Amino acid sequence: MTIQLKQIAIIDTLKMKPRDYQEHGDPNTGNGYNYLYEIVGLDRYNDAFHNVRMVKDGFAKEYYSTGHNGLFQRVRTTVREFEKAFCDGEFGALQAIVYGNVCKGANRSLAQEQYLHKRNQGGEEWMLPTIQEAAAVARVKRPSGSTEFYNWSPKRAYGKYLQSMTRKAIGEGWDDIVAHRFRGQSGWRLPVVGTTLEA
Repeated sequence: MTIQLKQIAIIDTLKMKPRDYQEHGDPNTGNGYNYLYEIVGLDRYNDAFHNVRMVKDGFAKEYYSTGHNGLFQRVRTTVREFEKAFCDGEFGALQAIVYGNVCKGANRSLAQEQYLHKRNQGGEEWMLPTIQEAAAVARVKRPSGSTEFYNWSPKRAYGKYLQSMTRKAIGEGWDDIVAHRFRGQSGWRLPVVGTTLEA
């Protein structure tokens, strides 16, 4: 199968403001995004990120309590965290190129995300150790949201992203969540809706 990679959106912290993704949405829809994006530009500010790709698979509620689009809010917040840590706080230093933005029931989206992370966190391409070391050298706090990055090309990451959407993967991902008592691979309580996959 040939993977067709498409840029869905480019998110930054200078040109894009919260008002741009204010949708006055209902935060209680029970839906959530499983998204995929790459942070670009970090290698210009910190040598630890030369010759690596910073690709993240994550989850966000469809809407924040403020009514903002959850995907844009979450991605922009993480990009800003990395700018504060490694780019002297410069707005617009980094960009996020979004390649995946599937919005389904929150439990399904979380199952997809956790399926991928259980099978890849701790591996050689997991970027958390690199991020932690770079933060320690710079004497800054590690950016929040940094446990879900991998050194993958966007096309390879998108292939894994698509694979996590299969019926088998979703079922296994949900089983992983239940086995961890509704906590993710990093130990955080997951924002599940109810206690069944199809809540």
